[in-house]
Amino acid sequence: MPDLDLTPLTQLGLTQLEAEIYTFLLEYSPATGYGVAKGISKPTANTYKALESLHQKGAIIIDDSDTRLCRAIPTDELLDHFQRRFETARNQAHAEFRKLKAAPGDSRIYQLKTAEQVLQRYRKMLSRCRRVAVLDFFPYIVEHLKSEMTAAARRGVKVTLKAYCPIELPGVNVIGRSDGGTVVEKWPGMWANGVFDAEEYLLAFLSRDGKQVYQAVWSNNHYLSWIYYGGFINELQADALEEGINRNLSREALRKIIKKHSRLLQLEATGYKDAASFFIGRPRSKSGKGKQK
Repeated sequence: MPDLDLTPLTQLGLTQLEAEIYTFLLEYSPATGYGVAKGISKPTANTYKALESLHQKGAIIIDDSDTRLCRAIPTDELLDHFQRRFETARNQAHAEFRKLKAAPGDSRIYQLKTAEQVLQRYRKMLSRCRRVAVLDFFPYIVEHLKSEMTAAARRGVKVTLKAYCPIELPGVNVIGRSDGGTVVEKWPGMWANGVFDAEEYLLAFLSRDGKQVYQAVWSNNHYLSWIYYGGFINELQADALEEGINRNLSREALRKIIKKHSRLLQLEATGYKDAASFFIGRPRSKSGKGKQK
């Protein structure tokens, strides 16, 4: 039997022993409980308990003869079963959660610990962004979030992306770097930095394989978000001007670059009023912008 990584099966709800039994039966069905225990070198009593649990979970079928031969259901059937069970549980949980009142947002800085948390938070921020998103993503992050970026742009959000490899995303203002490949190779990991509506931001640095988080912080502190937003726009403008100069663009073309980025820094941008009143106790905007969702 090949050496398999059983982690995906345990993440779907099987125990380690159940996963071993199921994969054994995929190759050696039908088999008796004793035959399974011998095949995977596990105690017979534990194996029989795990077989019964697998039967209850719908992962195996057992004939009604005295021998009680066990057979694993096909993998596609099992995964479809898990999917339906998850969707049912998800819908039930969603209905229950809607009975609760959401806790009010705050201005604290929070750490994220997993790569999936980082990607999921970016998906949510892109989906709720209303006016402007400014992003600085390494290629791996772009690949995972490009559909969300283009979806935001289709809704009318001004999405600006600093990229490190050639890419075109419909509706997204992509600012590339001629030395992007060198930057990616230089760093021992990859970053994913972004600010949304000058209201919330996420700064993350992940391992090269995208599995480990070295550092990731999120906040909807409007003051800090506005400061980061302004600095980010100026950095992007400088990068765009440098690229324009390297391409020998005309003065008029360079002025257009400056004008384009200056529009993103207008004081009327979402989040400015809240940032301006952050420390002096003035009421926040009546629209409730910036609340955590």
